[in-house]
Amino acid sequence: MHKNIFQLRLKIPFTLSHVYAYAIGNTEGWFLIDAGMNNPGSRTAWEQFFQEHQIAPGKIKGIIITHHHPDHYGAAGWLQDFCQAPVYMTTEDKKSAELAWQEWSQNIVNMKALYQQHGAPGEITADLEKNLSRLIQQMQPYPEVEPVEDGTILSTSSLSLKVIRTPGHSDGHISIILPETHILFSGDHLLPEITTNVGLRTEASSVDPLGDYLQSLDKIATLEIKTVYPGHGPSFNQPQKRIDQLREHHRQRLLEIRKFSEGGVTAYQISMDIFGRDISAFERRLALAETLAHLNYLEYRGEIRSYDTGEMIIYDQVL
Repeated sequence: MHKNIFQLRLKIPFTLSHVYAYAIGNTEGWFLIDAGMNNPGSRTAWEQFFQEHQIAPGKIKGIIITHHHPDHYGAAGWLQDFCQAPVYMTTEDKKSAELAWQEWSQNIVNMKALYQQHGAPGEITADLEKNLSRLIQQMQPYPEVEPVEDGTILSTSSLSLKVIRTPGHSDGHISIILPETHILFSGDHLLPEITTNVGLRTEASSVDPLGDYLQSLDKIATLEIKTVYPGHGPSFNQPQKRIDQLREHHRQRLLEIRKFSEGGVTAYQISMDIFGRDISAFERRLALAETLAHLNYLEYRGEIRSYDTGEMIIYDQVL
């Protein structure tokens, strides 16, 4: 780990058992990147970190949240109260967080309608309310957010962090670069061992998240980055190699989805053809969201078409 960069491994109740948050700073001040979820494990980890490094709450200059998903955003309000520090997010993800977590009952209605429209059986949404009600308990209190934009500089007298907008995984996802050391904190945009889930989501406004994501990969590829610290998985060098792998992954996935759309089928059927049926209801929802993102990408570029039967939406190849 680079000098003055510290990694916290925070437990989360998902298949990925933990998320990485980061603290960057020195005696002049600190910035935190991502928060984990508001559960006893995360709170204890943060408190122990502050105590071990003798960091008074007033030394925290800002809490930067890369995106609104629960494992990154959940403890932001608690951290803000504990540190009395500003929380920074993009306007887009601030809005997504409000729709996903403060208006979650309506978001469940929206999700069920979306899944039904694309052919999903009721069983994949049956546990939504129970699961989300458990999550909400680890998302409160909600933070007061100060918006940041692409290019925003957050700094102390000896430390400078630059916000890089990298949408795709969420509408307003951001990565953080330390320009002097060529270090990137990538959140969930660039991961070393798994592919980022890029899906169509009801709390988001983008209708082409995959297009957003691929453009964001191109953007990061233009930067001089030596080391990447991700939200999941170990830090890694040579990000260009990983970017090339991700581009190829999505190229192959687009070919698969176009093939499975032949003859007129629902997005849910395509997602099961690709991901298989021996997965949990939660994983089926992720698979459908990702399939929809790829279908939209292809449709906006004239390679497939969709039509509404009145009961559901069907996709077919453009010959």
